[in-house]
Amino acid sequence: MDCGNNLFIKQMNDIIKKEYINPETGYKGVMYGKSSLSVFDKNGKEVMHTGSRNINTYNELVRFVDTFDEFLKILAITTFKENTERENNDND
Repeated sequence: MDCGNNLFIKQMNDIIKKEYINPETGYKGVMYGKSSLSVFDKNGKEVMHTGSRNINTYNELVRFVDTFDEFLKILAITTFKENTERENNDND
């Protein structure tokens, strides 16, 4: 028997949930619960999820989603540099 727990959880997520879609890139950011954040691409595929976000307001969510392309570029550059350094150290 459900006793309304699922309905309560849905209502709480609806109250707490904030979402924003960037009209140019199609990225959609969704904050829900106490600390979860997901980002979806324009096809609806989740491309990032975290259970410990430091983004807590709608304005912060908008700013993050609007700069998500830049975030991915920085992440890729950082990963490339770390891999290159690791390979160079392995060859020494």
